[in-house]
Amino acid sequence: MQRKCLPLFIIFHKMMSSNQEEVTLGTFLQYIEDMGMKAYDGLVIQNASDIARENDRMRNETNLAYLKEKNEKRRKQEEAIKR
Repeated sequence: MQRKCLPLFIIFHKMMSSNQEEVTLGTFLQYIEDMGMKAYDGLVIQNASDIARENDRMRNETNLAYLKEKNEKRRKQEEAIKR
């Protein structure tokens, strides 16, 4: 889902032709800032999601290792009792 980045003058031209009125530099810069913040917010959300997924994976690995160890100890204790 990678979008092709357009040069600023093309974005400005598209804004001008869509409104058919003069766009002030302040409005144009605000638009660019808003688009940048939107991209930044998306990256922050994706990063948080990646971190949460990695934490879940590590927690699952740790729990699996703990359960294997616990079952191994229980099995050894049961074998010792049978002897």
